[in-house]
Amino acid sequence: MGFDPNQPHLFTLDLPKPSTSSSNILTDQHQQMLLVMAEMGMDKSAIAALLQVGNIALSKDQYRFLCGPIVQHESSWRDTTPPWLFEAVTAERLMILFEEYEDGKKEGWRVGHAELTSVMYPRTMDAPMHHEHAQIYLWASINASAKKYGWSIKAGWKNLGMVDYPVRDEDVVKPSGRYYYDYQRICSDIRRKVVNAQTAREREQRKNK
Repeated sequence: MGFDPNQPHLFTLDLPKPSTSSSNILTDQHQQMLLVMAEMGMDKSAIAALLQVGNIALSKDQYRFLCGPIVQHESSWRDTTPPWLFEAVTAERLMILFEEYEDGKKEGWRVGHAELTSVMYPRTMDAPMHHEHAQIYLWASINASAKKYGWSIKAGWKNLGMVDYPVRDEDVVKPSGRYYYDYQRICSDIRRKVVNAQTAREREQRKNK
């Protein structure tokens, strides 16, 4: 595919100018371009720097969530985690932060499908999980795989030998859902560990300067 000079790309990305005021702009075009960069493997800290240059008002912990490591369950199975799950996490985190930014939130608890899957995967290999956690893991892994491979969600469940949807989105993401509170606890715990790990990393970097 040839280069189209009329299409937006890295060098035509019109980021908002830094400002001393509290106003800032993050247009749909900016969001899409940053998401493309994340999906192409751009370093998380570089994406965070672009957001800061644009004077995007995220909290310190939101930036730490973007830049922090993926904190997996301690297990010898961690090394067998499919690499594409790790590669998908940055774009997922960025999308979540865009949604929080648009809602005016300075903190949040959600994590994406790929991150949930990558964190829970070693745990599933170590020992059986509680029913609720197993269902959330299946839901997250089906959604992450569907996005990666271009499947429909129905096809994803069918690949597991299930003709119906054993776990629907509303079962997990809506407050009335049967797995919502387990989902919220798992996500909050993952996000807290990411922020804590990044805070410790920043502290160590300051010590070594």
